[in-house]
Amino acid sequence: PQNPITPATAYLGNDNEIIHVRVQNIATGCYSTTTQLLRVTQGPTAVTPTPLERCDPNNDGFEVFDLTLATNQ
Repeated sequence: PQNPITPATAYLGNDNEIIHVRVQNIATGCYSTTTQLLRVTQGPTAVTPTPLERCDPNNDGFEVFDLTLATNQ
């Protein structure tokens, strides 16, 4: 049975769930079906790092930043 998900981004799924997948060539109408095991995991937590700030002592609009100072963040 066909139960298309509309919109396709609306399906939340469950970990270790087996879903049926159909891929179709719109131009020819040919299609293939298979099953797929879903693996749902928690993504990383986004962190806003502390701003890196430097003064421009000679007022030329340039200064060197050491981006490794923010690696742990």
